[in-house]
Amino acid sequence: MIISKLKLSNADIEKKANTDLENFSLKTGKDVEFPLYPEEIAKALWGIEVDYRDDLEDEVLGLFNSERQVVLINTSQNKLRGRLSFTIAHELGHVSLHGFLFNEKDKKKLSSINKCPRWLDDQADTYASCVLMPKEIMNKKLLEIGAIKDSVVNLKVHSRELIKFFGVSNQALEIRLSSLGLKIIGGLYDQNQNRNTERLLDELEGDREARILKKR
Repeated sequence: MIISKLKLSNADIEKKANTDLENFSLKTGKDVEFPLYPEEIAKALWGIEVDYRDDLEDEVLGLFNSERQVVLINTSQNKLRGRLSFTIAHELGHVSLHGFLFNEKDKKKLSSINKCPRWLDDQADTYASCVLMPKEIMNKKLLEIGAIKDSVVNLKVHSRELIKFFGVSNQALEIRLSSLGLKIIGGLYDQNQNRNTERLLDELEGDREARILKKR
């Protein structure tokens, strides 16, 4: 039953990310602006604080402490703004998508889920990508700056402007564009070989295991 509740499609995750953005706007009474600061969403939607720490294990990027309701961020591993935003958004993905696992009565379920972190982290990665770079906003921005032609985006020309607008890293941008079915030239990887998004995630997100879903 638990596993079935967690088997979400990318479309499901995109919808949940959009709903969270809408709820954030309703709660704060202001439009969502980019680059997005996921710290604000954490506080507004769930009352979660973000704590920046220098005493976490080197291999840990970030983690969510369910008892303290705080996202712990390893400052030594998140020195770039794009990386920092993605790490926080990733942890919020666990809260938004997998939050029921943190209920007091579900402690044993949380422990069992830790045995299969890969696909849980895949979902949290997808959530982070969707919430930081919503599909509608991305498509609008691509058209606005003339970055798309025949479903192809030239990152040699437009990556700087897109990265500045969304406040993400090069690799996060490339993964998101790929997930939207767009072909990329001038990126970190040549995607004209019809590589699927899942394979690209495997190649670019080698630090996935450093994100730990647990209590601390």
